[in-house]
Amino acid sequence: MNIQQLFAKDLMRNINGVIKAEQVDASSVFSELDEYVVTNELEKHFSTFFENYADAVKQPIGTYTNKMGVWISGFFGSGKSHYLKILSYILANKVVEGDANQRRPLDFFSDKVKSKTTLVDMQTAVTRPTDVILFNIDARANTDDREDAILKVFLKVFNDLAGYCAELPHVAHFERHLVETGSYEKFKEKFQEVQGNAWVDERDAYNFYYDEIAQAFSFATGQTLESSLKTIEGIEQNFSVNIKSFCEWVKEYLDQKTKADQKDHNLLFLIDEIGQFIGKNTQMMLKLQTITEELGVICGGRAWVIVTSQADMNAAIGNMDAGDKQDFSKIQGRFYTKLALSSSNTLEVIQKRLLVKTESAQAELKTIYQAQGDVLKSQLIFENATGDLVSYQNEQSFIDNYPFIPYQCVILQKVFESIRTKGASGKSLAMGERSLLDAYQTAAKQYKDRDLNILIPFYSFYASIESFLEPSVTRTINQASSNPNLNKYDIQMLKTLFLTRYVELFQGTLENLVVLSIEEIDTDVIALKDKIQQSLVRLEKEMLIARQNDEFVFLTNEEKEIENEIQEAAYQTNESVKYILDVIFDDVLKNKKQYRYQKNSQDFVITRFCQGLAKDGSLTSDLQVNVITPIDPDYAKFTDDYASEQESRKSIQFPNGSILVRLPDENPTLWDDIRKTIKTTRYLNQNNSNKANIATLLRDKAQENAIRERRIIEQISKLLNKASIFAIGSLRPTQSSDFSNNLDLAFSYTIENSFQHINQLINQEQPLTQIKKLLTEGVQTDQLDFGNDHQGNDYALNKIFEFIELESKRSGNPKVNEVLDYFKKRPYGWNEQQVLLLILQLITHRRLEITKSTGQVELSRIYDDLISVKKQQDFMLSPIRRHNEKNLKQVVDLAKEVFERHLANKSEHDVVADLREYILKHWIQQLSEFIDQGNQLKRCPNLQRIKQLRHMATELIGVGNDYSFIESLLKDKSDWQDAGEDFVEIRDFFKSQINTWKQLEEAVTVQFQANKSRLIEHNAEVADWFAQLDAIYQNEQPYNQISKINKLIEQIDVVQDELYQKVLEKTQKIFQNRLERLDQAFLGNEVPSEIKNKAYFPLRDLEKRMGTIRVVDSLIALQAEFDRACNTGIDVLNTYIDDQRKEAERLARKAELDRIAEIERQKKIAEEAKAKGVTQVISPEPIQPPVEPKPVVTPKFKKTEYVKSSDILKHVKQDGTLTTAKEVEDFLAVLQKELLSHIEAGDIVRLD
Repeated sequence: MNIQQLFAKDLMRNINGVIKAEQVDASSVFSELDEYVVTNELEKHFSTFFENYADAVKQPIGTYTNKMGVWISGFFGSGKSHYLKILSYILANKVVEGDANQRRPLDFFSDKVKSKTTLVDMQTAVTRPTDVILFNIDARANTDDREDAILKVFLKVFNDLAGYCAELPHVAHFERHLVETGSYEKFKEKFQEVQGNAWVDERDAYNFYYDEIAQAFSFATGQTLESSLKTIEGIEQNFSVNIKSFCEWVKEYLDQKTKADQKDHNLLFLIDEIGQFIGKNTQMMLKLQTITEELGVICGGRAWVIVTSQADMNAAIGNMDAGDKQDFSKIQGRFYTKLALSSSNTLEVIQKRLLVKTESAQAELKTIYQAQGDVLKSQLIFENATGDLVSYQNEQSFIDNYPFIPYQCVILQKVFESIRTKGASGKSLAMGERSLLDAYQTAAKQYKDRDLNILIPFYSFYASIESFLEPSVTRTINQASSNPNLNKYDIQMLKTLFLTRYVELFQGTLENLVVLSIEEIDTDVIALKDKIQQSLVRLEKEMLIARQNDEFVFLTNEEKEIENEIQEAAYQTNESVKYILDVIFDDVLKNKKQYRYQKNSQDFVITRFCQGLAKDGSLTSDLQVNVITPIDPDYAKFTDDYASEQESRKSIQFPNGSILVRLPDENPTLWDDIRKTIKTTRYLNQNNSNKANIATLLRDKAQENAIRERRIIEQISKLLNKASIFAIGSLRPTQSSDFSNNLDLAFSYTIENSFQHINQLINQEQPLTQIKKLLTEGVQTDQLDFGNDHQGNDYALNKIFEFIELESKRSGNPKVNEVLDYFKKRPYGWNEQQVLLLILQLITHRRLEITKSTGQVELSRIYDDLISVKKQQDFMLSPIRRHNEKNLKQVVDLAKEVFERHLANKSEHDVVADLREYILKHWIQQLSEFIDQGNQLKRCPNLQRIKQLRHMATELIGVGNDYSFIESLLKDKSDWQDAGEDFVEIRDFFKSQINTWKQLEEAVTVQFQANKSRLIEHNAEVADWFAQLDAIYQNEQPYNQISKINKLIEQIDVVQDELYQKVLEKTQKIFQNRLERLDQAFLGNEVPSEIKNKAYFPLRDLEKRMGTIRVVDSLIALQAEFDRACNTGIDVLNTYIDDQRKEAERLARKAELDRIAEIERQKKIAEEAKAKGVTQVISPEPIQPPVEPKPVVTPKFKKTEYVKSSDILKHVKQDGTLTTAKEVEDFLAVLQKELLSHIEAGDIVRLD
């Protein structure tokens, strides 16, 4: 029996493995319904769906509105598209053409569905007439519509169903309007008459037939041709659609159907692969959700939306982040019915449609499994598989799946998904035109004539997808087939590696490739493994595959080019040495740069090397580590007995502090991996691309390189754990399985055997605490002897002091960090904190002095800086120097004379400390206060001297040490004696004379300045008094003249008061005169109070100002302002009088006009009566009595008129002069006339 003879159905028959939504011909429908396999899982889904659908059918319209969405998900090849199409057949409930029995789709399932309840629900579902719209959205939608694509494709397929134009929604809307108005048939008839073709044949090109359409529209609707043409031209522009209007059109359609059939009607939108189409577009997701919900509400539960989508959207479209997945999941959640098809369903379908065996075949397979079952179970196991890759579970599993293996379906499904998302497939595969069922049948056909001992290897599935792959993939495999260096089996392995290139269920290791390649039940696995290994070597040599650690991967042409460029990249052996150096010290030893010796807690810097290549540049230290690897040309010399053989050269090969690490030669592929990693890194750094496919390959190559780097670290770490370690010429015994521990032991051994004085310093507990205590307490004694207070550290104290003393003489005072560095190196190796503590003990016992470049330091404030490694260089150390008794006596005397300090019988340090504190708190502080007060004055006498004294004092206390302080003070002795005298005068000035000085400053700059010239005019002595004040004010040392200031100011003040009172009295008289003049103007005139207030305001305002002015010139200027204010008040009065006179004249004119009009009216009435012969006029309205005009009362006012005699004179004689008696008479006559004219008018005249 061969493979073909196994099957109950003909293996070579045509099986429609790919179900297309649009394929609805009679033979396809019959075949699909007849061969459809209802698995247990599918029966559950039928039950769930039809239970919900039947429930909706049984409910009254409008009560079941929020459960109209169905979401069908499944992995690639799980049959979700087929399931959707079967639903469409069942719910459409049409008679199946070509069926002799005239069955409907539901009839095909009476034997396939086991549950009677489900069959009842299915029968209930088809009782309501239903229109079904089934389509693949990717084929019908236009992606250029972006987020509107969802709504537009719904409208498109709906218009198509309704008989309207599908491609142009605005034309469809035009047709819908014609239908609603009953004009559609007339329109179509007229259009065919005018154009010659049927409307439905030409409507997609409507914009070419504006005139014909306009004629037909005019005919059908009765509009004018011109109006119709405008309507047609605006169809597209005036059309708009939204979700609500679309749902309303669907409702209208269903209402029409219900009315026509007298039965409720349903409409179903069945959409295939909606998930892939929407992808990560959030707006499309929301549109789909809204359409589904609105259709349910507006259509009262009669419109359903049923969609399919990939279960793993990331596998379908790629690059979905967590946010995208969450958004997509939310949309799914809005669909009430959710059906998930699993991959196990796919395998069950394949078994029932393709792999069902004859009874004889089952018996023979049973015998084979009983003999070989244990062998198969042991051979068909994947190494480190991450997925559920199940082999034959039992005898029945073997019979159901043979000649295939169960896990092949799972893997093949992942293959189809991966090549879709990784861009290795053509459009047909991406559209689902190749199914798993078809792939199984194609693979089985290749082995149809083989005996039953065979198993179909995984590469056999390649044939089913080859025609749908991108040319770049097939070209690689086809070219390999023509390569004389490769054989047929190499090509089969290449196909296997291509198929599993992006499958993440297992790694492409040699062991797993053996499992995928088993072709016979009794295969010799060892021989097969050797065969595959040789094949992989040939493929790798031809650059068709690449080894990534333990995995082997297929290379496309683009990947092959990249791999070739990587191999050709520049490389030097020294780069591998550098790489190993970085891995060991950065990754394995976690960037270890120093070793802490436990006995004294001192950190020793490590200088790191690999085969002599330095990691730390030119840095040198007392500990050195040099790693030797198998790629070192002299590696063979470094044996375990190397130290004894090279005893005579020990000082050269192993200097003090040198540690040598020799890696074992146990991993030959490691060095190839390092070389490839270096080349790949260089290639990636030098290359980038904007092309999506190349950029993806480069990212993959970077990820591969990262994995290899992690593997290298692991392998080097293992080698280090087995390494030999030599310390100053001695091979150290291995005491730990951890390299870091063994290295630390070597460091400890090296320190103890190369630092001769390391034990000469006795470590004290908690050195930082003691340092802080010493700094807080400060200098305790001037005692020079240490006594017994230092716990046996006299040797270390003396060594430290001797070094500082020597350095001070040789190159200047050393910094703290320099001293610490010196004693932490060989031959001492002392802990830095312990050395710092001893330095502080020397300072507190007055053996050393610590300073900064800025001067003396206060011990209690330097702890944080002193223990900071960065700031230790700011502190300098120097041995203490002392003055003799003579100099000390001079400075004590000078302190008494200058600073008024009594410091006899005090030590040098106490004298300096006292002076520092006194100068700071009394001199510098007071002088700073004096400067602040002086800066507030307009002029401060001797200000520069005050600043100079403060500068001198500041510089003095900034002198670094006691010795230099006294030296500086004695050097400038005379300057300090002068400073002391000046300080006393300055101090007295600011304490007792400053207020008098401020009075002087006020007098010369403000108090008398405004009246100064008037005062001098008034009293000649004032000029001399002013001169005396100015002289005092400008003097730099006015201290002995300040007593004169008050008397001079008092004298000037008396003269100023006398002058002021004199001018003020005159000003007050003028004011009173002007006020009386204004009063006279208002006398006899009755005016409103607001006019009077307005007139008096300027004068009263000046009166207020007069009481505040102290400047004589300002008072004099105010006198002229009184005249202007008085005249302004009179002008206010005159303006008011003029206005009143004009109003009286206007009222008089109006009264006269009214009187004349009344006379004319009475006259007209009399004439009309006379003409009619009537002596008495009878009117329906009472006759108005004669209008008597009101008498006008002219108010009496007196204006004050100013007459300028000079202006009158110019009228008589232009030059304004009188030279004859005649000219005088003429002038007086004119003046008299002018004056009388005003008096006769009742006004007051004032000559100006």
